[in-house]
Amino acid sequence: MIRIGEVILRERTVRNLTQQQLAEFLNVTKATISKWEKGNSYPDITLLPLLAAYFDLSVDDLLNAKITMTKEEIRKWYRCFAERFSNEPYKVVLEDVSDLMKLYYDDDNFLLQMAILLINHVEIAQDKAPINTLIEDALQRVEVISTDVWIQRQVNVLLATLALFNQNPAIVLERLGESIQPILGEEMLLSQAHEALGEVENAKSVLQVMMYQQLLSLIGGGAAYLKLVLQDEEAFHETIRRVEGIIQLYQVEALHPNIALQFYYAIAQFAAMKEDEALCRIYLEQFTALATTSLLPFKLKGDAYFTLLDDWFETLDLGASALREDALIRESLVKIVAHPIFKLYEPQEWFQQLQEKMKFAMGGSHE
Repeated sequence: MIRIGEVILRERTVRNLTQQQLAEFLNVTKATISKWEKGNSYPDITLLPLLAAYFDLSVDDLLNAKITMTKEEIRKWYRCFAERFSNEPYKVVLEDVSDLMKLYYDDDNFLLQMAILLINHVEIAQDKAPINTLIEDALQRVEVISTDVWIQRQVNVLLATLALFNQNPAIVLERLGESIQPILGEEMLLSQAHEALGEVENAKSVLQVMMYQQLLSLIGGGAAYLKLVLQDEEAFHETIRRVEGIIQLYQVEALHPNIALQFYYAIAQFAAMKEDEALCRIYLEQFTALATTSLLPFKLKGDAYFTLLDDWFETLDLGASALREDALIRESLVKIVAHPIFKLYEPQEWFQQLQEKMKFAMGGSHE
């Protein structure tokens, strides 16, 4: 949006000028100056050089023409493109995304969310290399123009993720640091501050959000840890036992089915690598049962214990909805069960039935 009114107001104020004084210099009315400063109208183009000279600015600085979107507008565009990616040719949608990113080249949050959009849909592109380059370029642009600390942190993690995907682990360590720093406990302080002000519901909300995020991190970390203890039978099965206990205790299958699915699928994959058919079958069946009954339509939500999460979800950049359309999620689920890692079990009746169940539930049909 054109922000010339903000610049006029700022420059007039720092010089202790009244609207009337500026109006007399420009030979316009005080009401006209007021409309400019409120953004209800703009100065005539012939007045721009005079205004710029008066404030000792360039015309570009005077215009301060930064085109940005509101959070709600960004969400609408994300949803629009996510839906189109599931229904239209990838290249057609990508071209429109790219064009809009060029138009809003100075909008850090919009570029960030479009990079996230592309990350979540790159798997359906035939040629992923140019898409990854576009994502990286957008994130590096955000890194340059953004002054928002939270946006900078997200960009740093996403660029580290791309580096790992591109087999550059050294860059990951450069960006994230080689040592893990202690948790500082900002949430505890924030909660205590709300409590001290008598804002008990706000204090509870802060702690619920903290516990919820740490719960998901613990389960996700458990799934990743399985790979590292694959050859240590005791640690491998103890990790399964402990994380599954957490999933049951916090009713995670209902609270956040996707994180439970990730854990079950990790077990099934590693069991297949170990050629442990019994364990693989147990968790592939658990994965399929949950995916076909509780995952879709996916939306972040609280439960009877986490009662104060819903308002927080709505403050997130993309809200509480899934980052991909249900149609693409369904396709992914069918492909996941058909992963080559399970090829050993393709002749088995139980595996064939499991695949048919997934295909049928995801909108396919029995062959």
